[in-house]
Amino acid sequence: MTDYLDTLTKAGEVPPPSAETLARAQAVVREAAARPARRRYLVPAAVAGAAATAVIVAGLLVGTGAEPAGPRYLADSGSASCAFSYSLETLKQRRFAFDGTVQAINRPGAGYSQVYRQHYALVTFQVNEWFKPGGGGTTAVLLSAPTGSPVGGNYAYGFPFQVGTRLLITGDQDAAFTCGFSRFYDKASAREWRKAFSK
Repeated sequence: MTDYLDTLTKAGEVPPPSAETLARAQAVVREAAARPARRRYLVPAAVAGAAATAVIVAGLLVGTGAEPAGPRYLADSGSASCAFSYSLETLKQRRFAFDGTVQAINRPGAGYSQVYRQHYALVTFQVNEWFKPGGGGTTAVLLSAPTGSPVGGNYAYGFPFQVGTRLLITGDQDAAFTCGFSRFYDKASAREWRKAFSK
């Protein structure tokens, strides 16, 4: 079976589905698998239809310049295990959080472990606002690459963003948290983060 979504995504005609969309699709599959066997033949068509609809709607929103409803989360390679679910309480426990604009996307250097060099990118940001702890105008953090094995260069990592994209980033040590934490910038999330860290 031809994977048209993958072909279109690689061609740049539609953005890759968000982690939230994929999680919803997985929930649909799990729910359908629990149904009686006589209905299971409907699952692939239902899941494919839901995923295609979500991607088409996302593409239309991007094309019209409208902001999608709710946050757009950053996805990872799928190998990450989420130790924490997102909430304002777990957000406040992270060691850093900021609103930043991507300045560069590079491969981690020799000072990083092989795992980081193989599965992460070192993303440099111009910080627009520190929520925690505060600091300089630029910073660099490790972001898990969605493709899992980057080759180098801005687009080889499979990120749905590029230099100039504004993001809300949070995490611990040198690494950004995905799993519903780090996301594309939106005013509502920025207000929520600002309020959470001001308490």
